[in-house]
Amino acid sequence: WGKRSDIFYVRIFLAVGLIVLLIAIINFINLATARASQRAREVGIRKSVGALRGSLVWQFLSESFLLTTLALLLALVIFQSFLPFFNSLVDNQLSLPTNQPAFWGYFAGFAFLVSVLAGAYPAFFLSGFQPAKVLKGIVSVKSGVGLRQTLVVGQFVLSIALCIGTIVIYRQLDMMQNKKLGFDKSQLLYVKLKGDSRGKAPLFKEEIAKLASVASVSATTSTLVDVGNQSYVEWEGQEPDDKLSITRLNIDPDFLKTTGLSLASGRNFSFAIPADTLNTFGKYLLNESAAQRMGWTNESALGKRVSFYGLEGEVIGIIKDFHFKPLRSAIEPMIFRFRPKEYSFNLLVKTSGGDLPQTLAEIGKIHKANEPNYPLSYGFVDQDLAAQYRAEQKISQIVLYFSVLAIFISCLGLFGLATFTAEQRTKEIGVRKVLGASVTSIVALLSKDFLKLLLIAIVIASPIAWYAMNEWLADFAYKIEISWWVFALAAGLAVGIALLTVSFQSVKAALMNPVKSLRSE
Repeated sequence: WGKRSDIFYVRIFLAVGLIVLLIAIINFINLATARASQRAREVGIRKSVGALRGSLVWQFLSESFLLTTLALLLALVIFQSFLPFFNSLVDNQLSLPTNQPAFWGYFAGFAFLVSVLAGAYPAFFLSGFQPAKVLKGIVSVKSGVGLRQTLVVGQFVLSIALCIGTIVIYRQLDMMQNKKLGFDKSQLLYVKLKGDSRGKAPLFKEEIAKLASVASVSATTSTLVDVGNQSYVEWEGQEPDDKLSITRLNIDPDFLKTTGLSLASGRNFSFAIPADTLNTFGKYLLNESAAQRMGWTNESALGKRVSFYGLEGEVIGIIKDFHFKPLRSAIEPMIFRFRPKEYSFNLLVKTSGGDLPQTLAEIGKIHKANEPNYPLSYGFVDQDLAAQYRAEQKISQIVLYFSVLAIFISCLGLFGLATFTAEQRTKEIGVRKVLGASVTSIVALLSKDFLKLLLIAIVIASPIAWYAMNEWLADFAYKIEISWWVFALAAGLAVGIALLTVSFQSVKAALMNPVKSLRSE
């Protein structure tokens, strides 16, 4: 129902969607079993007039199916309303195939499955009441307390784990976007050369460099964002079975100045040294990783022989390592050549921070004069680098929204249980107030049981989230450490929101007039 997408996105959506759905199912089971005493007399009367347990099970499952179907229909309306926002989030164009019979088949099957999952336990639990005890008022729902507590813990385990995951993903993304890459990406743009402009690169470069708002220009075969060409290289002292496919980049002497890169040892290429451009015995620059991979230090690499594309040459300088691939990958070996007679496919332009639109307009005029058959094609290095992490940005947004939704749904269930608990303990609260209990002590009494469950959820969720996020971070060569405060922050948020939810009902119950709650005694 849209263009094909990365399976990774599908798995992320499926996982967080199932988590939120599971939390909703847990809430339904919790509230249904909590209300068991209120429906006990109904069950007793039905059984006393001949209703079989199977018919009661069917009744409760039918109620569950009706609620689920209504919820799904409402969800379709809400989803359709938020679909434009959702499409912008996932960078896709999705639509509901409501005109396809298969969709409604899936819809009915999903409604049935959720109905059974959510309604099965309450149905069998409620239908199991004995009519004689129920009609005498001897009914206890304590058998469901353990399950409700377990489910409360379960839903907050999922919510807290999602919250921890959101914090970790945001920190990793922030680190990748702000980590120093080894070169200056600010005010650095590239101009793609097409057609005849490739052969005119030196002239094109010279004219752009004359612009007052341009600090430096360099001709290269590729930008710093899409460096991907690789070839095998041989080197002095190489073991016979040692093979190295190395990333290559053709540059000119202005490359280091334009990008802000620096040398670790040796010298740069020079227009003034004819030997740097010879095709009989070339000169090469290596990055630090290449020198290390070949078994050399930055100093000992100078003067070493390398053979690249069948052309033997000499290493004259070592460039300090810089990141030319996303931070998912470690820095790889790289070799640089100066071939002024070969075509250049890009110009890297370092601007001086002036009027950028005016600078682009002037570059466009120069480009049109040199290559009228192709429009100006350019981009900004910092923007392209940020785009490399678009997948992580989408994931972080998805997990954030679903974390908020999961916590919200969990708190809705908690609010319902707190309301039920307060109603069940109305007379106890009245007695305590008559005996002098303060509002604070009553609120603490009603809140502590939920707080215990929440603390258990934190203990369970923390190692689960730690393991899951470590598995996710394993795909990155450069990653953050998961600090203790991440778990503390997620736990604090969960405790604060849960206490706020429970305290609302607790305070309401504690402020009730005890005369009203005890007058029926």
